[in-house]
Amino acid sequence: MKTTILALLISVCLTVTIRAQPLTDSTPSISLFDSVDRIKSFLKDEAKQDYSDKYLSGITLHYFDGHPKKGFAWVYSFSFKTPRLGGDISIYHYMDGKIIEFHHGP
Repeated sequence: MKTTILALLISVCLTVTIRAQPLTDSTPSISLFDSVDRIKSFLKDEAKQDYSDKYLSGITLHYFDGHPKKGFAWVYSFSFKTPRLGGDISIYHYMDGKIIEFHHGP
């Protein structure tokens, strides 16, 4: 099942249009492709949540002003394969290399 998620992650990264917030005068210190490689190994070895019943629903570049941490981050959004209320998960990959899993809702 993890192979399916990894294959989906790679295919989405190669085909999805990234809607990033405009950067003023710099580019991200961690490229999307480097981030995808790191997230794949994170999902394989370090993830605390179960991703077998979820799919990758989007990847965006955001600037956060303090929640969960301040700075630019690649945000990987995962949703349930079957419709449910709440429970979606996001993975924040900050430019300093820190990765945070965030569980939305109950």
